[in-house]
Amino acid sequence: MRYVTNEEFETAYNNQDNKNIIKAVTKKYSKILSKDDQKSCGMHGLWRCIQNHDDKYGRKFTTSLFIHVEWECRRHLSASKKNKVSFLGEMDSEIASSINNKEVLEILEILPQKQKDIIYQRFYENRTLEEIGKSQGYSKEAARQNINKIISKLRESCRETFGV
Repeated sequence: MRYVTNEEFETAYNNQDNKNIIKAVTKKYSKILSKDDQKSCGMHGLWRCIQNHDDKYGRKFTTSLFIHVEWECRRHLSASKKNKVSFLGEMDSEIASSINNKEVLEILEILPQKQKDIIYQRFYENRTLEEIGKSQGYSKEAARQNINKIISKLRESCRETFGV
């Protein structure tokens, strides 16, 4: 892997062939990635391609670019799936089509503020159980148990609300 200067990146980014490759690859993901995520994947893919491409292997730069952008899009999707907030368990698929953001907020309203903060820390800020426990003044195991109780409470509320 080699060092890439800003000038090298700008030159590669301004090349119309490279822009077309990036656009073609990210377009395949337009239904599942936001415009910002698509652009980010394109930029990261281009940067990685410049760092790693080597002409001695007989591959065109645009072919390497296609591979790197594709890989970045897949990596982003994989990371998104790992970070997906899901406290409904198997009920996700059953109520996903009928629930909207307003209803999610209403369900969360049943929680006391301290529990809302814990859910926010865990699923929005992606904090570890140890970090949550420390901020709340208890152990990692107590944080895990507390989160599980909150999730059970939310699941029960969803069952009552949506009849699932």
